[in-house]
Parts: sequence; structure tokens; C-alpha cells
Amino acid sequence: MNNYMWLLVVFGLCGGGYYEYTNLQTQASADRQVLKLELQGKIDQLETEKKALEASNQKLTQVQEESKTQMAFLAAQADAAQKALEMATKSPASANGSNSGIGGMSSAGSPSAATSAATSNNLGTIATLDGKTFPNSELLKVDPNGITIKCTSGITKVGFLALPPELQKRFGFDPKNGEVLTNAQTEQNEAQRKAAAGK
Repeated sequence: MNNYMWLLVVFGLCGGGYYEYTNLQTQASADRQVLKLELQGKIDQLETEKKALEASNQKLTQVQEESKTQMAFLAAQADAAQKALEMATKSPASANGSNSGIGGMSSAGSPSAATSAATSNNLGTIATLDGKTFPNSELLKVDPNGITIKCTSGITKVGFLALPPELQKRFGFDPKNGEVLTNAQTEQNEAQRKAAAGK
């Protein structure tokens, strides 16, 4: 009888221990599941923050590239403006009895080859030193300080200082000394142009 009682006690203890072990295993599994969910939530949050940071970096890179392009454009315009300012501030050279007149005109007033070339009305597309563009330009008038043209956007006047070097030379403007055509020479050039246009 005593042995039987001892067996019951042993079985009871074993059963209680197994039940406690099972409960511990179940609790541990539940804790692991909760921890896994928490970690997965943090991972998802970090992934979202990472994507947002990458998008922000990409936008910042794009803004930097646009800023570089804008700075290069402004630097080019500033350089062109500086050159135009330097040409405008140079003092005109004195003739001192020189045979050559202003802008390639002789002292007798005969036109130079550059002035003769100015009789052509069609100037094509003019790209000025200050960055402006005048497509399909047609010469209307030559003034002492510039030319009047008709282009796609309408009729406008462009100063000699803003014209590209080839057109400055064509209309007898010398940027080295800042001299421009006199009124008499301008009238003569205009008359020659009109005469050539009427042929």
C-alpha cells in the first residue's frame, strides 16, 4: 500500500512538472511571437524612413544639379555683360589726322568693304552678347549707335555693343576704341543700302 501511495505521489509530481513545463513553453512561444511582431513593425518603420530619406536625397541632388546649371547660365551672362561694359567704358581713340575714318570709312567718306556688305537686308538669326536671340531678322535702318531690325517678335533696335563681333565689323563698329558711325556716314550707308535693295 505504501508503495502504491509513493507511486501516486511520484506520478503527481511528474504530471505537475510537465504541466508547468508546457505552460512555460506556451508562454515563451507567445512572447516570441509578440517580440517578432514588434521587431517586424520596427523593421517596416525603418524601411519607410529609409525610402523617404532616399527620395529626399534624390530631390536634393536634382536641386543641386539645377542650381549648378543656373549658376553656369548666370556666370555666362555676367561674363557677356562684363565684356559689353568694358567695351562701353573704353575711351575712343583720337584720329590725329589719320586717313581712315570711323568704322572703316575713309576721310573722303567712301564706304569700306564692311559697309558695302551692310547693304544686305536679311540678317538671319542674331544672337546678342547679352543673351537675346532675334530669329529671321531683317535690317530696316542703321543708326549711329545701333541698327533697327524686324524679326519674329516685331521691330526692335539693337545697339552695336550688343551685336556679335561679325555684325559689329559688318556695320563698321570698332569695339576696340568704342567709336560708332557719324550721322553723315550713317546716312550714306542707309542710302547705299536702300539703293542696293531697290536694284
